[in-house]
Amino acid sequence: MNMKSVNTHNRPYTRALSVNERFWLVIDRINPPFSIQVVCEGQGAFDLSKWKKAVEIASAANPGSRLILKGMLSNCRWVDSGISPSVREVDGSSWSGNGPEGAPFLYKPLNVSRGPTCEVLIIHGNPIRVAFRVHHGVMDSRGIIFWVEEIFRALRGEPLFGSHSLMTDWDVARSFQNEYRKPFPHDNLSLTGRAEGDEPGIIWGRKRLLGQYKQLIAQVAHAAAREARLHGRGNVRFAIPVDLRSRIEGLRSTGNLAIGIYIDIKPETTVEEIDLEISRQIAEKRDGMIDRWDSIYRVIPIAIMSKVLNRRISANHKNGLYSLSGIITDAGWFNLERYSGGGFIADNIFFVPPAMPYPPVLIALYGTDKWVEILYGAPRVLATGGRLDSAIERIASSLITACSDSAGV
Repeated sequence: MNMKSVNTHNRPYTRALSVNERFWLVIDRINPPFSIQVVCEGQGAFDLSKWKKAVEIASAANPGSRLILKGMLSNCRWVDSGISPSVREVDGSSWSGNGPEGAPFLYKPLNVSRGPTCEVLIIHGNPIRVAFRVHHGVMDSRGIIFWVEEIFRALRGEPLFGSHSLMTDWDVARSFQNEYRKPFPHDNLSLTGRAEGDEPGIIWGRKRLLGQYKQLIAQVAHAAAREARLHGRGNVRFAIPVDLRSRIEGLRSTGNLAIGIYIDIKPETTVEEIDLEISRQIAEKRDGMIDRWDSIYRVIPIAIMSKVLNRRISANHKNGLYSLSGIITDAGWFNLERYSGGGFIADNIFFVPPAMPYPPVLIALYGTDKWVEILYGAPRVLATGGRLDSAIERIASSLITACSDSAGV
């Protein structure tokens, strides 16, 4: 095992800011807050003092939840502030949980320099909910889930696993792959067609499907490519993030340890071919490929990178072509018993997507042994007139279940 992956909790926790994390800071500057959020909803009651203590215990065992950013350019590092993430109570009585309306508390910025970069929200309403918010610069989706599960273990009085790895995505990638990713053109169609207007922010929603599905990512990618081609001729390319933690035995980390593989979908491409291509690329360790020029971005100020990316986004919206048609990610499968404790019993869990101004659409897939959920989000300029919701409805209706009696809800 790489020595950076060994627990080093006898020393103050600090790790380098990776290039991918720098990009998350760039996006946060364009459209804050660029955060990953997990919401558990259910029944019972909240004891605020118990929750604060559990968050304190779990965060001490996982200092990646207490990070702030120090240094400049290539010397930027995440440093343990020693301050436990805040636990706040908010009113969620007017929030349905199915979109951004009625939930202003989900959009409070998380300051990377002063903190906190993570927080917990006790959301009063019907049903009761608890939200876990992290700046994407400090955690990915698997990272936040690990932290959330540690908090619930603390609430139940169970032993914690803890995570103290100092490895970045670059470290893990270079531990098993030395090749670089080849550049690709920005000539891909958007899932929903051309941009309209200039309204900032994103639109997001959720679509639940009962039952289980085989080749789910491949099915969704195939249907999404068909949607993109309703708006014209062109290429369709999706990024599929791959969790790198399995590449190093015993690695536990809350950090950003995902790198994407890229799937090009032609009009004649089948679901089976997409599924085989995903497996082939992972077998060939393409999830460890990084950009040859990544090191250059370490010395470019975030303010300059933000201006350049903003111009690129405007140009892409103007010509209707993008570096990617979207991102499709497997966010995991959940046992709801892990998300109960301290008087709270979870009967649902879902994600709130990060406010991504780019690329055109994010689709996250996750579920339990009874249902699968499609979480989707896109910039408002690409979701006007309900077209994003309509596209997801058509995608969902095209999916083939493993059991013929399953149905969407």
